[in-house]
Amino acid sequence: MESRFLSVNGLKGIISIKDLLTENGNFLTFQEFSVKYSCQTNFLQYYQVVSAIPKHLLSIAKQTDDFKKSCFNSNDDTLPLSETVQINLGKVKSRDFYKLLNVKTRNEDHTGPLRWSRNLSIHSDTWSKIFKSLKNICRDAKLNEFQFKFIHRTIVKQRIV
Repeated sequence: MESRFLSVNGLKGIISIKDLLTENGNFLTFQEFSVKYSCQTNFLQYYQVVSAIPKHLLSIAKQTDDFKKSCFNSNDDTLPLSETVQINLGKVKSRDFYKLLNVKTRNEDHTGPLRWSRNLSIHSDTWSKIFKSLKNICRDAKLNEFQFKFIHRTIVKQRIV
C-alpha cells in the first residue's frame, strides 16, 4: 500500500472504514473513491485495501455513527490515548505499539505469600527479598523450579495410604 494512500500527514479525509463506504453501506467504487478523495493510487491498491478489511469490522463500521475526527485532523501528529499517554504518529514504530499492548497492570499480591502469611509472620519486605533472590539462590534449574513452586504453594505431593 502506498504511503500516499493513507499517510498520516496527507490523510485526504480517509480515517476510518466508514470513509470508504457509500450512504447505503457498500464500498465506494474505485471511480467514486478517486473523485471523492483525489488520491494518486491505482485500482489494484484500492481493492487490495478494501478486500483486506475483515467482515466483522465492516459490519461494525456500518452500524456505528461517525466518530470525532478532530484529533486526526489537527496539524500536530500526536494522538492522545489517555491523559498520560500520547503517540507521535509521525515517529511511531511497531515496537511502540507492542510496548503499549504489553503494559502489565497487575496490582494484586502473589497468592503464595498470602497463604503462607496465615501460618507464618513474614512481612511484605521479606517476601519481596525472597522473590528477588529466586534467580540467585542456585544455578540448578530443578532447584529453582522447586523453590518457585514451594513459595507459591503449588508442590504436588502424593498421599500415602
